[in-house]
Amino acid sequence: MVAVSRIALILAAFVLGNFFATGILSAGKIFVDPSNFGFYSKWEFVGSGLAGFGLHLLISAFGSMMFVFIPTLLVLIFTEMLGIQSKWFYILTAGIGAVLLDFTCTRLPIIGGMRSFCVEESFSELLIATIAGIAAGYVFWRVAGRSAGIWRADMPSNTPLAA
Repeated sequence: MVAVSRIALILAAFVLGNFFATGILSAGKIFVDPSNFGFYSKWEFVGSGLAGFGLHLLISAFGSMMFVFIPTLLVLIFTEMLGIQSKWFYILTAGIGAVLLDFTCTRLPIIGGMRSFCVEESFSELLIATIAGIAAGYVFWRVAGRSAGIWRADMPSNTPLAA
């Protein structure tokens, strides 16, 4: 039961971290080019532009989670098995992952539909992606990373019964 609750906490932290990263990416792109807000809030059927932007964040966070799930899963298995609880490990790993994702998506047409992302390599895009990754790493550490590997101490030992 301890392992199941730990997995649920890790998944919740993963979702929350991706939501924060997506928000920072979108806000950063709007800051660099304010005309992006019209693109990010184009769903008029949900009400105002702000409601459309909120829907954009939810959909983008889901897409982000699907895209980064496997690399993140590998890192999280590593951190759980070794019990890495360092805030800086999560922050640096997520920041480096965001930089690698930015370089990858500018070279491969996997995410070609994103407005002003993955079009060209620029300092502002790299900076925004790095800040988003750092924020995601910090949020994950705050929710679940501080207790990485502790679940193993709470599990009952498999000692045979004495005769």
